[in-house]
Amino acid sequence: MKKNLFVYIFIALLMATLVIVPLVGVDYYDSASICDVSSPVLSLGGGSRVTLVFEDDSLGLQKEDYEQAVATLKKRFDTLGYSDTVVELQNDAIVVDVAVKSFVKDSVQKVASTGKWTFSDLYQGSTLSLSATDFEEVIPVSSGSSNYVRIEFTSDGLSKFNDQVSSIINSGVPYLNFSVDEGTDSGWVSLNENFSGSYLYVQVSDAATVSAFLASDPLPGNMEVTAHEIIEPTSGTVRTIVIIACAAVAVALLAVLILKGKWAGVFSALALIGVGLVYLVAFANYRFSLSWQGLIFVGVTMLLLWAFYFWANMEIGDELKKGRSLSGALSARLSKITLRGLLIHGSVVFVGLLLLIFFSGAFSTFVRALLWGTLANIVLYFLVFYLGVNAVAESK
Repeated sequence: MKKNLFVYIFIALLMATLVIVPLVGVDYYDSASICDVSSPVLSLGGGSRVTLVFEDDSLGLQKEDYEQAVATLKKRFDTLGYSDTVVELQNDAIVVDVAVKSFVKDSVQKVASTGKWTFSDLYQGSTLSLSATDFEEVIPVSSGSSNYVRIEFTSDGLSKFNDQVSSIINSGVPYLNFSVDEGTDSGWVSLNENFSGSYLYVQVSDAATVSAFLASDPLPGNMEVTAHEIIEPTSGTVRTIVIIACAAVAVALLAVLILKGKWAGVFSALALIGVGLVYLVAFANYRFSLSWQGLIFVGVTMLLLWAFYFWANMEIGDELKKGRSLSGALSARLSKITLRGLLIHGSVVFVGLLLLIFFSGAFSTFVRALLWGTLANIVLYFLVFYLGVNAVAESK
């Protein structure tokens, strides 16, 4: 009995931790709070509209230059996590709609800087030939009080980078100088300490803005904000209805599990809630799937995991219908459920990792969502569902 009590306490503490970490964050591990993340999808109260023009009106820009500037700004906002941002060309101005009221003028002004960056040999001064297409992913990270941009190279980009830095590494002065807009933000990189595998870490002062610059092409020149207004998005009511409807569906599906599986259903529901909380940690710390598209993929993954637990409860329910006790039903089916569950989850992880090698874009986002949920569920299956139902069975 005492052992079972410890199991219940452990599960309660685990669930409490999964609630606290995304809501509050953990400073010691630099884990951010979901409350600090500005997501257009999760913002229901309105947004900002900003009008931008180029400061230098003598650039002689053509229509294609403006179209490229629109694409560059969209890429920068996407990198910063504002995936629902609308960027449109209106005559010689670019209008940006961000579904976050707190998105202030200064923030847009920084994102709309030229953003021309260079890597150069710190000793010789020669500039490396690199572009945004050489990078698979660029994200801001922090370590203590230091801010870094983590660059993950594509396979071709890594080969290109290695060819250019091999002589620098062997020169005895293995350092690169990094600069944005001729020193607006700059830093140096030790190739021995900050370059590993396909990752390069660059220490800068404003990691978020620099990551947006590195992920996009430079603008033809600096842009300035000529108008900034708060707007109420026309889709605000729709957003609210959709989120309420999704919450109602989630509650209904969890209720079905609990009613169908009794105690097994309760621990199934807790495991699924735990997976959802793990996604919140991913949202807060890795800018993971903050667009509507990304959240839909997360929802599909959660439905697949729900189907797994529904099947598991059906298996246990079949034994209970035969007149067996919960302990007997678990003894008869839990090993089968666990084995099949591991085979299914393991297959998903293996196939998902293979797909990530060959696909990108929207499909890659879905695969990442599926992998996050699957890996989280493997852990929570054993720590919540397996331990919980076993404890209940032993106490009956």
